Amino acid sequence: MVLALILAAITIPIHALVLRPAPEVRTEKRAASASAADALRSAPFWLLSAAFFLATFTGIAMTVLALRLGTAATITGLVVLGMGNGMTTLARATLIADRHGAGSYGTIAGVVAFFTTGARAGEPVGAAVYAATVGYATLLWTLAACAVVAAVLAFRAETL
Repeated sequence: MVLALILAAITIPIHALVLRPAPEVRTEKRAASASAADALRSAPFWLLSAAFFLATFTGIAMTVLALRLGTAATITGLVVLGMGNGMTTLARATLIADRHGAGSYGTIAGVVAFFTTGARAGEPVGAAVYAATVGYATLLWTLAACAVVAAVLAFRAETL
């Protein structure tokens, strides 16, 4: 209860001072939503899915790599991983809704989530096995390459 009062005392005045009025509601006609089948057959969908998979893969593997460097690096890695997951959640929702519409959002988002959840589930073991096989330096360079590929895939998906 004390924490709630402290939070309210700090955030309510800031919100009262900073928040703007809601924008006017536009009544323009929106483009039709893509069907899930059309979205799943499109190249941008698969490019974005691969980009999200690689980004998740890289973030989790970097945290596994940080375990070797000590407590401070591990905590920093977990904080950055959490920030990345939060950003990815928002970006994924926005990109899917903007690109494919709201009509089949659940199906399309579910397929993308399947791949990112797979990366979250398998990557800690995958990174540890890969590091044990080829070494930590090679793992780091591989992860850097994966991050670059993820960025290129996301950029390519947006330009199609």
